[in-house]
Amino acid sequence: MKIMNRQERGKRDRVLRELAARMDHPTAEELYLALREKGEAISLATVYRALRALAEEGLVATLPLAPAERFDPTTH
Repeated sequence: MKIMNRQERGKRDRVLRELAARMDHPTAEELYLALREKGEAISLATVYRALRALAEEGLVATLPLAPAERFDPTTH
């Protein structure tokens, strides 16, 4: 099990907050662009990694819709 450092966790949490605040099912690129518009220093690769980690934790659902995979926060 990989131990996540504080910076990785912070970026992952910002991705999750942005996703939860949206009313649509955004792609990773749409999340990336929204975060960049808000002044976040984050790369597209980091957004993808964060979404994969969140999906593994069961916090994000992956919606395999054409032409791009979309993401949705899960509600428990």
